[in-house]
Amino acid sequence: MTILGWLSRSKRDDLVVVVYTRNGCHLCDDAWHELERFQAKHQFHLSAKDIDADPALAGQFNTCVPVIEVNGHIRMRGRFNPVLFQRLLDAKVP
Repeated sequence: MTILGWLSRSKRDDLVVVVYTRNGCHLCDDAWHELERFQAKHQFHLSAKDIDADPALAGQFNTCVPVIEVNGHIRMRGRFNPVLFQRLLDAKVP
């Protein structure tokens, strides 16, 4: 594989990652920092939503944060798992 092929393979701009979080959550902070490192390498879309700003989200995710959503599907709750996330990056998205 050429270097150009390898670089384009690592780019995942087809993925939208949302982190449901809240202020004062150290697990949320840890997950965000890990995701920023992955995002710098793979260039997926990354955003955060504060669950305390939306009563429906607070009710849904109250004690489960951080919650990691990838392309509309919840993939992780609680602790961020970098091995699992790398597998998601390596997988083909339909």
